[in-house]
Amino acid sequence: MAQLLIVSIVIGSITPTTKTFDYLMTFVMPLSYFCICFMLGFLDRGQFGTPAFSVNDGFETAFQSFFVIRYCVMAVVTFLASFKPIRITRLIKVGSKNK
Repeated sequence: MAQLLIVSIVIGSITPTTKTFDYLMTFVMPLSYFCICFMLGFLDRGQFGTPAFSVNDGFETAFQSFFVIRYCVMAVVTFLASFKPIRITRLIKVGSKNK
C-alpha cells in the first residue's frame, strides 16, 4: 500500500497539465491498478496448474474489498498531489527563474 501511495504522489506531482487539478491522472492511476488486479485473477493457475483464463475470476479478484479501497485511496491521493500550487513541476520552474 505504501508503494501505491508513493507512486500516486509522484505521478500526481509531475503532471504537466495547466488545470488546478489533473482529473485524467486521477482516473488513470486506479484504472491501471484495476487492470493489473484483473490480470492477476485472469491468469491465475487453475486446479491443474495451467492458466484458467477466466474473466469471472479476473473480475472477482479485481473487485475484492481491499482492492476497491486501494483504488479509492489512489484516486484521492493522486487528486490531492496534482493540486497546482504544490506540484513539483511548478516548484522547479519557479526555482529555475530565481537563479
